[in-house]
Amino acid sequence: MPYFCCLLLAIAGLLMILKPDLYWDLTESWKTTGAKPSTEYLDNIRIKGYMSAGFALLLALILLLS
Repeated sequence: MPYFCCLLLAIAGLLMILKPDLYWDLTESWKTTGAKPSTEYLDNIRIKGYMSAGFALLLALILLLS
């Protein structure tokens, strides 16, 4: 079960890194009509994606070594 959570977190992180506009569509687009995300928002999402993917890899490594 913990490995499945690591996998989900890593996939979410990769989605945030590679497709931040898709992440915005899934989470924030319902709040406005016809708006697009700002570049600052997209950069922020990418940073959070790197953090999420890194944390998932670190957690998986800890689980493997213990």
